[in-house]
Amino acid sequence: YYVNRHGTAAPASYAVGGAVTANRCFQFVSSFEYRMSGLNRLRGGVQIRNDRTSRYQRLEDLLGGDYLLNVDSYLIDDEYYGDKIQNDLQHPNRRVGVGERYGYDYDLDYSSYGAWVLADLHSARGAGLYGYVGGRAAQVSFYRDGRYEKELFPGGRSLGRSDRLSFTEYLLKGGIGYMFTPSHSIEVRAAYGDVAPVADAVFLAPEYQNRTIADPRPVNLLSGEVCYRLSLRSVEIGLSGYVTTTRGESDVRHYYDDLAGEFSNMELSAIDKLYVGAELGVTVRLTDRWSLRGAAAFSDNTYLSDPAADIYADRDNRPVAVGATAYLKGYKLGGSPQTVASGELRYSGRRMWTAAVSVNYVGRNYIYISPVRRMRRVLDYATSPEALQEMTSQEQFGDATTVNLFLSKTFRLGSHYLTLSGSVNNLANRRRIVYSGYEPLRMVRTGSGLDRTVAPMASRYYHAYPRTYYLTLNFRF
Repeated sequence: YYVNRHGTAAPASYAVGGAVTANRCFQFVSSFEYRMSGLNRLRGGVQIRNDRTSRYQRLEDLLGGDYLLNVDSYLIDDEYYGDKIQNDLQHPNRRVGVGERYGYDYDLDYSSYGAWVLADLHSARGAGLYGYVGGRAAQVSFYRDGRYEKELFPGGRSLGRSDRLSFTEYLLKGGIGYMFTPSHSIEVRAAYGDVAPVADAVFLAPEYQNRTIADPRPVNLLSGEVCYRLSLRSVEIGLSGYVTTTRGESDVRHYYDDLAGEFSNMELSAIDKLYVGAELGVTVRLTDRWSLRGAAAFSDNTYLSDPAADIYADRDNRPVAVGATAYLKGYKLGGSPQTVASGELRYSGRRMWTAAVSVNYVGRNYIYISPVRRMRRVLDYATSPEALQEMTSQEQFGDATTVNLFLSKTFRLGSHYLTLSGSVNNLANRRRIVYSGYEPLRMVRTGSGLDRTVAPMASRYYHAYPRTYYLTLNFRF
């Protein structure tokens, strides 16, 4: 406030801005079902979808200033680009007021036209072989439509529509199973196909230019699963095992590259991943009122490849590191625990009330790794085995266990129902549970020349909520 009030009718030096994302979606779906004979049927349909995602910066508060100039404040004192500060050459030095757009303004337009068909086949009613086979095909395309002509990237490099990127999606899937009885079966499923990439993994810096990664490609998917199900009067068991691979993923990262001293955009390509796991679910009805439920899952999710990495300076797309490799193969995928288990004891009362207590466990939870720390241009700065270990090791978060309580009561009001339910999660109020985290892309650089050293920046963590209370009121009529 003090700095912004240095004069009358002067542009504000500081302001509060909001990053706005507005979505509009149109979708048309038409489907059919044809009963061939008995339990055999053929289903299918068509789908048309058109989305527009508008993203822009909006001025929320001038902090005592009179107006804001729509210029790139980071370039004002730049030695080389200080004369290219305009965010929009169509309206140079435009004065921005509260509620108006500035900085960047663009749309991502997405369209998809597809059709699908699925045949369900049964050998006999109630038991025997059964299966399904089907497929889906779609034509997917998207493009960026820039509303500002950025002075750093004049003309069609930032203003107007980018080239339309088109991809052909297809997915083939099938399954075969054997039903010993209506409550006892085993099934094998498989799927194979290509899926279009998302726009955020294709455009290098969509806020202010139309440039895309060098070779946008669909992601290849291969998946297989085996499922076993047993349902008896007092016990229900479901057991499954799966293997899934994705190949050819791409990703774009935006960060300040400390080695180059440049805010940069990193393009990662040829990312392959493997997901392997098993899941178990069990329900035991102890009495008419008491039941015990349990679930567990074990997975091993890893990188299968060492992605190619190209880094470009954000200001002028100048190559910072092209043709590099991020050595990620064998590392675990971060973001979610790879071992989970939960058990619940539930009581259902006579007058529509329910009480339950559950114990939940998570383990083998890994941090999101930074590709920057695993590139040769950074690894060469490791001066000892300990420094190399610090640079390349992957942190595993500690195991965690929580206890939750649940209580619900339903009241009948004539033909209507009123339900009041409440729960207490993390009953023990454990405040140090880390459920996710990531390694920053930035590095800590000290010294210069031959004395320069590089070390990882401290990791960032997300903690689970402490003891939390929920109260829900539901009325059905």
